[in-house]
Amino acid sequence: MITEFGFLQDSSWHSPPVHHYDTTSKFLEEYVRRFDEMLEIQAWFWYLSTGEDYDPHDTNFLTLPAGGFTPNGDKWRELAKQRQG
Repeated sequence: MITEFGFLQDSSWHSPPVHHYDTTSKFLEEYVRRFDEMLEIQAWFWYLSTGEDYDPHDTNFLTLPAGGFTPNGDKWRELAKQRQG
């Protein structure tokens, strides 16, 4: 089982601060594709971080502060539904 995996990135490393949803979405898709090729991996979950001041990496990338999914969150939901059968 892969308990969590993710793509560490701090949006403040960029000026102006940005979230690279295309990059993280492709990262997520590629990792899950490889997980699906390994029968011993039966479950996985994307690493979540709140991105608060005490957390240097705002790596959630799944939900928007105002609610709803980011493009990466939509990709996670799509891949999770495929995995669930």
